[in-house]
Amino acid sequence: MFEFAHDATLADVDPSEAFQSRELELKESIAKKQNMIKEYGGANTERGITLFKELKEERDLLKQEPKQTQSSYYDEAEMGPAI
Repeated sequence: MFEFAHDATLADVDPSEAFQSRELELKESIAKKQNMIKEYGGANTERGITLFKELKEERDLLKQEPKQTQSSYYDEAEMGPAI
């Protein structure tokens, strides 16, 4: 139980609340970063490299997002009601 609570805290997730998808937020952020990378001249600048790393992280999070909707962080039937 401790590990579950710890992981939820690190992920900034309240396990007592219903899952909220970040898919739209991530897609918007990815589009903005793609445009910013183009404006900064690609990954040839320090800022472009940083943006490219952030873009990769967000794409990875987006790939994981559908899995999050299939399994919620909190299953009342398994863990009981929140106290």
